[in-house]
Amino acid sequence: FASPPLVYEPAAQIEQLKSELLQTRESLQASIEELQTSNEEQQSTNEELVAANEEMQSTNEELLSVNEELSTVNLEYQKSNRELEVMAADLENLLTSTRIGTIFLDNDKHIRKFTPTVCGIIKLLSHDVGRPIDHFRQHLPVDLMAMVDEVIEKGVATEMEFRGPDERWYLMRILPYISADQERTGVLLTFVDVTALKNAEETMRMMNDGLASANRLLSEQREELEDLFSIVAHDLKRPVLSLDGLLKLAEKADENTRTDHISRSIEEVGRMRRMLIDLEQMSAMTRKKLTYTTIDVKNWLSKIAERYRARAAEKNVTINCMCDQRSVHLPLAALDEIASNLIENALKYGCT
Repeated sequence: FASPPLVYEPAAQIEQLKSELLQTRESLQASIEELQTSNEEQQSTNEELVAANEEMQSTNEELLSVNEELSTVNLEYQKSNRELEVMAADLENLLTSTRIGTIFLDNDKHIRKFTPTVCGIIKLLSHDVGRPIDHFRQHLPVDLMAMVDEVIEKGVATEMEFRGPDERWYLMRILPYISADQERTGVLLTFVDVTALKNAEETMRMMNDGLASANRLLSEQREELEDLFSIVAHDLKRPVLSLDGLLKLAEKADENTRTDHISRSIEEVGRMRRMLIDLEQMSAMTRKKLTYTTIDVKNWLSKIAERYRARAAEKNVTINCMCDQRSVHLPLAALDEIASNLIENALKYGCT
């Protein structure tokens, strides 16, 4: 079968083309409007991005400024840190080199820090930091804890002397530890060796006692001398009066009697001479010059004590000598007598 031939109608085709063209135009118009809207949105977005970029640039500049400030602060911090490290090292060296024993305690009486010097008194070790000071009370005065409590409570410093386990004397001071904000955060214990001072005080006391004893002895000797001089003056009157009478009798007597009177006068003169010689010897004893000698006090005291150790042992007494190694210039004979008298009196009257 043959297909029927196509029949073209120009008018209908034109209308169809117009309709399609109109739809295309509307579609294009809508696309244009969408593009314009999109363009406006993109412009708005671009403006926002530009504004955000400007803000970011401003923020970046601020960050750069802050970074510079932080760098400056960091440099200052590093400088301050170095200064603190130097100060800490200086303090550590000071505490290590000082000869004053020091213990830092907190309010709970736990050890925070201590200097090496204090180790010779309390036998502390590095790992004892953090331990209560009460653990070491056997090396310290019995009333230490009460004193520490009082200082913590009242904030008033106190002190006392005590004899350490090494037989040396120490001056212990307990002071409140004041923080930078003026708060009491613990206490500070310091120990100063005052053995030399105590020895000097004891030596001074012994010398004062000896001088007092010597003064009493001199006073007694003076009274005895005054009595003696009074007796001698009285006794001298007798031979003088006898001599005067004999000489007067000899002047008037004959030859034989005169010889007898002269002989008796010579005897009276001899008696006077002997009395004057005795008086001169006693006067020389009171005017005798003291001889000064340079001695080592410690060795001298040891020798004095050694003389009496046997007598002291019989009474179950121990003689101890504590003195610094010093040299002094003094009258040795007088001081020997003073020290000997002190020890003899102590053994005689002070010991049972």
